[in-house]
Amino acid sequence: MTTRYAIDGLKDFVTSLFSAAGMPDADADVCADAFVLQEVRGVKTHGLRRLRQRVDEVRQGGVNVRPKRRVIREDGATVIIDADSGNGILGCVEGMDRAVGLAKRFGIGYAIVVNSNHFLAAAPYVIRAAEAGTIGIALANGQSSMAYPGTNVGALGNSPMGYALPTGAGFPIVFDSALTISGGRMMQLVQEGAQMPDGFFGYDASGNYTSDPAAVHGGGVALPIGMHKGAGLAVLIDVLTGVISGRSFLRTLVPDDRPEWRWTRNTHSFIAIEIERFMPLDVFRAQMAAYIADLKDKPLAPGYKEILLPGERAARSVEDCTRNGVPVEDDVVEHLADLSQRYSVPLPAQL
Repeated sequence: MTTRYAIDGLKDFVTSLFSAAGMPDADADVCADAFVLQEVRGVKTHGLRRLRQRVDEVRQGGVNVRPKRRVIREDGATVIIDADSGNGILGCVEGMDRAVGLAKRFGIGYAIVVNSNHFLAAAPYVIRAAEAGTIGIALANGQSSMAYPGTNVGALGNSPMGYALPTGAGFPIVFDSALTISGGRMMQLVQEGAQMPDGFFGYDASGNYTSDPAAVHGGGVALPIGMHKGAGLAVLIDVLTGVISGRSFLRTLVPDDRPEWRWTRNTHSFIAIEIERFMPLDVFRAQMAAYIADLKDKPLAPGYKEILLPGERAARSVEDCTRNGVPVEDDVVEHLADLSQRYSVPLPAQL
């Protein structure tokens, strides 16, 4: 079952929660945008379901509530930003905005954000780039939660990545995925009593090969998608984030110089490509509309009703939520009610 809320009501509620937890109002507003966008896009595993953890993290000092972000190095089309261990969303928004600004000047922009935290998902940032008329790419490393082919222990982060492309088809193409099953999706599978989708595997706590999400979630570790193919991409992502910036990678994510701080150091990279350096934006959009139409015109395989592009289902969810309100699952409504009571923030009105 679900309960529907108006988008604006949810946004105001989430903003007020972050503010009540101790975050400056302007920062709270930025964080709320990302959470509500994910929920509106229908990405339930990385939307409001993650809110309670992030809000409590602010109150309990799990992130630096008033970070002083600064540019460590800027040279041509590249910049490295120290996020000062603040909320990951805040540093990532600045990182992508700076990448877009550099792309407008140089044709391409590459911003790396170091000393950051969990960035929620790639979509909120790459969509910003697409809305600015550029191609946006986001990469992130993380703690060692994914095995590497040949080992049955955590060796790599799950290496989330995403991109967004402006199109003239009524929706942007938006790809946003980790290179294995994310922790949120794994928990959802466990709750549903479902098996991993075809092609996904991992190891249980004893190092045995399995497709049981409960066994992987219960002390095991997931394998990358496509085994060596996903692992190869994960290596590149770690190099393009942590290694090239001289910061955290692989198992070195836990800070060694400030062990009293409980946050980890994630590193994120944002790339923006200015389309106008190659062709007029309206021509690119028309080309992308033709590209999408051509893909959708292919014959359907058995069991399929239509061919969907990355982000198309999310665009339909946005349209539905705009008309009818945002459907929030019952267990998440309980989380919101708990947060409402503990932080003295009234729940939004139900539709």
